[in-house]
Amino acid sequence: MYDARRRARNDLVAPIFADTAVKSVKSRALFDTYLVRDMQVLRHETVGVEFTYNAAPTGGVQPTPVTTHSGGGTTDHLPMDRYRAMTARFPHVQLPSAPVSITGTLRAGARAEAGATILALRGREVLDVATSADDGSLHADSRRAG
Repeated sequence: MYDARRRARNDLVAPIFADTAVKSVKSRALFDTYLVRDMQVLRHETVGVEFTYNAAPTGGVQPTPVTTHSGGGTTDHLPMDRYRAMTARFPHVQLPSAPVSITGTLRAGARAEAGATILALRGREVLDVATSADDGSLHADSRRAG
């Protein structure tokens, strides 16, 4: 994922060392990756790559990158801020749906409405279907849809 050696950007780091007070420079990149199978988000991993310069770089010499794994685990959705950023940047690419959760009580006037069916929709995509209970309560959660 991060193996292009010139990515540490010596051209940006070298001028920083013109200031004699600078003793070291750290260049960091952080990657959040998601494992998705058939549009179902399964796992999240966070990986960091850090280059530490203790002097101005010369030529194509790069410091050895240090890679850290700082978190991750199972998940069932993309965080909303990342989902919005991805859909804004790639509007024609179909991404896994952002999670939608609806909980409440369905009423017709003052009377609870039992047996009513609701659909959680995004455009033409059905995210979940829920039927209200005898007391009118219902819960729809797109993370259950599949």
